[in-house]
Amino acid sequence: MVPILLASRELSPVPLAIHSGHRLDIDLALDLTGECEFILAAAPPVAQMVAVRLFNEAAGRGGRPIHGCLTTGEVWQFLRLYEKVTLIDRRRYYLDDVAGVLSGFQAIIASGAG
Repeated sequence: MVPILLASRELSPVPLAIHSGHRLDIDLALDLTGECEFILAAAPPVAQMVAVRLFNEAAGRGGRPIHGCLTTGEVWQFLRLYEKVTLIDRRRYYLDDVAGVLSGFQAIIASGAG
């Protein structure tokens, strides 16, 4: 997983930061707490996507889609959350299709989201 994220960062035309193991205790009442595995953010140097959206809103960066990726390390699937609508790419990308996984990340980066 990490080599693919690093390759995505290398291919990106904008600076990207990779965060791993950070706690995102956003809202205890909504049970939006815990550590994220990885967050790829458009910033100079997941927990749940809803928690990330709330985190962005609190930081004054709301109103933008949140992109996510679920992975077992061998199977990858991409998601997009905008307002209260979640879109799921039904295609599953397998580790032997590194180009497909990288293209998923590049599509996210090209959309202007991180």
